[in-house]
Amino acid sequence: MIPVSAVDNQPVDRVSLQPDPTAPPDMPDPIASITPAPISASLPEFAVSIRGLTKIYGKAGAGQAPKKALDNVDLDIPRGSLFALLGPNGAGKSTLINILAQLVVKTSGSAKIWDIRRHRRRAAGTQCRSLLHAAGSS
Repeated sequence: MIPVSAVDNQPVDRVSLQPDPTAPPDMPDPIASITPAPISASLPEFAVSIRGLTKIYGKAGAGQAPKKALDNVDLDIPRGSLFALLGPNGAGKSTLINILAQLVVKTSGSAKIWDIRRHRRRAAGTQCRSLLHAAGSS
């Protein structure tokens, strides 16, 4: 059995897995015809921009001390870059992502994606509980 490319169904060299140059072309290379779209000058410099982001879970006097998950975080991620958010358990990685996704309400600071400010609002879970409570009380 001769291996073939998953992209264009052409025979491939067993060693390098590159298209076999001696095989007759059945169809044009679809990848060669793709040209990257120009980056618009109107796009902001940073895809994500975070300033002074803080999140504190719990309330003072609720039986346990408040837990500071994020403490004055500043972060800029340039457009077009690859980025990894790494850290140990409890470092606030999920909290940061959930604030950007507007699943968690930040305590203070600002977070923007493509220069669109992530507004302070009630978290989605709180809205769902409110809707379920209202539906159950009728």
